[in-house]
Amino acid sequence: MRKMLLLLSVCLLISATLHADTVQYTLTVVSDKSVGSVGVEDKTNNTFKSCNGTTPCTFTFAAGTEIKLNAFSSNPGTIQFQIWKPISGSALACNIAGPGCTFTLTQNSSATARFEEVLQLSVQIGTGTGRIRVLIKNNILVTDCTAKAPQLCGAGQFKGSSITIQNFPDSGQKFGGYGHGSGSATACTTDPCTFVLNENSRVVTNFVPAN
Repeated sequence: MRKMLLLLSVCLLISATLHADTVQYTLTVVSDKSVGSVGVEDKTNNTFKSCNGTTPCTFTFAAGTEIKLNAFSSNPGTIQFQIWKPISGSALACNIAGPGCTFTLTQNSSATARFEEVLQLSVQIGTGTGRIRVLIKNNILVTDCTAKAPQLCGAGQFKGSSITIQNFPDSGQKFGGYGHGSGSATACTTDPCTFVLNENSRVVTNFVPAN
């Protein structure tokens, strides 16, 4: 009787183990731009799958599989990866990651790679001396940079970013207005100045003698 109970227990244990091994979850990925793609690497089994464009792809993996997502732009000069959003399930780990994100699949999950157009922002000093503070805010982060002639501050920024320009003249100088601005920056008339970056833009600050 004991042998039979022992054999039954072993069989149940093996059955439960086999059942656990067969648990599978789905992972759905997609790009929000036709120029984007998502690579899905199964690091547990060393396999790779790809999902191109805006049609969602759903893949099935065993529970506990280590997944690495990678976002790629086919036109990185003008469109770049911005953020993983929306995301659910195990892929929530991608919420704080860059275009390459690794997580363990423990439930049905999904992730969308968001891409955005990159525009050029040039901020510099035209006349006089001082520095320019540029606060660049989008839905991911805030970048604070400064420029002193002849340096440039700005470079490539995501379309739709909020740009704030503040000018700090050196001793004996004062803010003398903007000159030769272009694009979205033509909205700048006062210090500080805030505008939304919706086209390639250039800001030139002039400092003049205080007396």
